[in-house]
Amino acid sequence: LTGDGAFQMTAQELSTLIRQRCPAIILLINNDGYLVERVLHEDGPYNDIQMWNYADLPSALGGGAHAVGIRVTTEGELEHALTSAAKEQDRLSLIELCLPDRDCSVGLKRLGDAFRKKG
Repeated sequence: LTGDGAFQMTAQELSTLIRQRCPAIILLINNDGYLVERVLHEDGPYNDIQMWNYADLPSALGGGAHAVGIRVTTEGELEHALTSAAKEQDRLSLIELCLPDRDCSVGLKRLGDAFRKKG
């Protein structure tokens, strides 16, 4: 489980996973930037990142039959992707879960509110 911002800092390691044929399931939350920073520090241009076609990366990195990327935007698509990934245990599955840029838990929202009040 990783966010899009964190993934962009270490994305090249996906190539290592493919080369080593690690049958991992990676759930990548794509919410167009650094969510925690947005919640804690409001909007700043430093919280925006370049949008990538994450689901295309396994193919772009030479994954062939050993890796697949799937982009999901609905709960139904996510269920299908997770079921498929669980059945295909001999290959890497990168599931890009697209969420709105402010979609977070109530707890994180409360933490952000408290953080800003102290600031």
